[in-house]
Amino acid sequence: MWGGASRRTGNRLRAHNTRHPLFFSRRFRGWVRWITPVLVLLIGFHENAEGISTLSPSLALSERYSDNFFFSEIEANREGDFTTMVGPQLTLTVNERNWNISARYEGTAEFHGRHPEENQYGQTLGVDLHLPFVSQRVRGLDVRITESVAYVPELPAFSFGRSGDPLSPEANQGIQVGRINTFRNRAGVTLGYGWTPLFSTALSYSHLINRYQGGALEDYVVHEGGLSGHYQASRNLQWRVSYSSSLNDYEGADSVLAHRFDIGELYQFSPTFRVNIGAGAALLPGDSTQWTLSAAIEKAGPFGSVSLQYNRGIGTGGGVTTTPTLTQNLVAEVTQALGRSASVSLRLGYGANEALSGSSMEISTQEVGIGMEVSLLSWLNGGVNYSYLNQRTEGGRLIGAPGGIWCWLP
Repeated sequence: MWGGASRRTGNRLRAHNTRHPLFFSRRFRGWVRWITPVLVLLIGFHENAEGISTLSPSLALSERYSDNFFFSEIEANREGDFTTMVGPQLTLTVNERNWNISARYEGTAEFHGRHPEENQYGQTLGVDLHLPFVSQRVRGLDVRITESVAYVPELPAFSFGRSGDPLSPEANQGIQVGRINTFRNRAGVTLGYGWTPLFSTALSYSHLINRYQGGALEDYVVHEGGLSGHYQASRNLQWRVSYSSSLNDYEGADSVLAHRFDIGELYQFSPTFRVNIGAGAALLPGDSTQWTLSAAIEKAGPFGSVSLQYNRGIGTGGGVTTTPTLTQNLVAEVTQALGRSASVSLRLGYGANEALSGSSMEISTQEVGIGMEVSLLSWLNGGVNYSYLNQRTEGGRLIGAPGGIWCWLP
C-alpha cells in the first residue's frame, strides 16, 4: 500500500497488536487510566454546575466493510474486512456566570473479522472553555481556551462539519495515509479585546503535536501565533485583517518558518445563512510567496443544512514530507432530516497537496460519501454509510490507493 517501508511498519504494528490484544494491552490500559479521570471531571462539571448544563451520553454501534483495509495501491494486495465498532460518546455543555465549557468525547473499539491483530481502541476529546469572568474584571477583555486530543488508528483525510467549530474532528489536510496509530494534541488560547463596540482585536497562540507510531511517517510540532483585527461595518458585514507566523518543527529535518497576511469579510445574510471569504499571501524561506484563499458558505434550517468550504494555504505535509506543502481542500456536506430521529447526508471532499521544496511530490485525493443516521434509542445511534476514496501520488513515496469502499451498518 505505501511501498516497502510502510508495509514493514504495518507488519511491526500488527505483530505488536498480536502480542497485546485489545483489552489487555498496556497501551489500552494506559488510555483507560488517562481518560477515566477526564470523564469523571466532565460529569463532575455537570453535577456541580450552578447554571444551565447539559450532559448527553450515548452509545454508537456500527458494522463496517472495507474492500481495501490496508489502503494498498497494488490491486493484488488488497484485502477486504468486516469491522464491528462500538464505543461511548459524551457531550457536555455548561453555561455558568463565570465560565462556559463545551466538551465532546468519542471512543471507538474496533473488532476486525479477518485481522484481529488490528483491533484498536481509538478516542478523541475536544474542549472549548470560555471565561466571561475575565470580562467582568477587565472590561472588553475576552479569553478562550481550546484543547483537542486524538489517539486513533488513522486520521481521516477530510473533516466534515461546520467551519469554525472549536470541537470539529481532526483531519490530515486532505491526505489519506492508511492505518497507522496516530497521536495528535492541539492546544490554543485566544485573548480578545473590544476597543469600541465596532472594533476589536485578538491575540492567539496554538501548539500542535503530531506523532506517528513506527517511524514510517514524519512527526512534527507546529507553533503558531497571530494578531487579528475585526471591524463591524454594519449589522450584517464584518471586515477582518490578520497576520500570523508559524514554525513547523520536523523531527527529521530543519524547522520552517512561515508568515501569513490575510484580509477578509464575513457577511451574515440571516441568522442561519452566512458567507465568509478571505485572501492573502504566505511568505516562506527562500523568498517564496504563495497566494492564499479561503471561502465558506453555510446555510442551516429546521430540516437540514448545507456547507461548502474551500481553502488554499500552506500545509505541514501531513506526515508525508518534511517540507511545507501548497494545500488546497474543498469540502461540501448536505444533510436532510427525515422526521425526528433520522437524517441523510451527502459528503464531498477534494484535496491537492504539492511539496514546495525538496523532492517533487503531488498528491490528489477525492472522497464521496452518502449515509443515513438513525437514533434507535435515546442513548443508541446507528447508521448506514457508503464512501469511495481515490488518491494518487506523483513523486515522493507511495502512500495511497486508487480507491476504497467503506460501509457502516447499524
